[in-house]
Amino acid sequence: MRFFIDLKRELKEAIISFKRNGIMSLGCIIISTIALLSLGVTLLVSVYGNYAVASIGNRLKVTAFFRNDATEEQVNEVVLRVKSLPQIKEIVYISPEKALEELKQNFEDLDTLETSSIPPSIRITPKNSKEINYIIEEIEKFPQIESINDVSDIANSYSSMVRIVTIVSISIIIFFFTGFIFMISSATNLAIYSFRKEIEIMQLIGSSRAYVRNPFLFLGGFYGLIGAIISSLLMFPVSKEVDKIYRSFIFYVPIEFDNLRILIFICASILIIGLMGGIAASAISVRKYLK
Repeated sequence: MRFFIDLKRELKEAIISFKRNGIMSLGCIIISTIALLSLGVTLLVSVYGNYAVASIGNRLKVTAFFRNDATEEQVNEVVLRVKSLPQIKEIVYISPEKALEELKQNFEDLDTLETSSIPPSIRITPKNSKEINYIIEEIEKFPQIESINDVSDIANSYSSMVRIVTIVSISIIIFFFTGFIFMISSATNLAIYSFRKEIEIMQLIGSSRAYVRNPFLFLGGFYGLIGAIISSLLMFPVSKEVDKIYRSFIFYVPIEFDNLRILIFICASILIIGLMGGIAASAISVRKYLK
């Protein structure tokens, strides 16, 4: 019972402080909203960007060409051994006849080209583009293989792009989160200053640290939570625009993930970060100014 009485008092004092610093509170909420919305958009763009880069990378295929003197038994043996590799998602045998048919579909004036001049080949789809280097090394061990179209450089480029997108996203998130913490901490400092006389009286009559401190922690939580709620609501229309931009610029990569589930996860993260970050920012100020 005592707990709920104290909780009611602390919430009431936090609301009074919120109203007393009206302009500062409004400014803090606006900046918190901008910071948390920017954080959410960065997370969303990072998810789309990493997915796009990874999807393009995972579409890379390795094609290995057999020697012209390779027998059917040797070809079948290579196909079976390569297929047994755990890094392989799919392997397709391309006969000279099929290869000629594909060439004629893509190029003109190939009527004089004969199947005898086209070697059989295998087209390999890896489970992950990161495994391409290993797959090429394994295929090169077979003496029946004449040549391989080496796409390892392309795969490495896509892996580097994923790392760059991740690093940039994390840097931006840290920047906005730092600004969010700084703003709420500054607003709490102002609230503590405006209540300095009341605080001095409470300390003189022997009030506990928790009795003095908790209303300011709730105040920081209010700032963060209100900004987080507004940001989460804005994320829904913003996410639609991000999705349109993604589809218009990277139209050849199909959307295969549940973007609604990702959006809900991001909004939930914003709410948690807003509430807990607001309390943490206020705790920094309280610890510094309330001895």
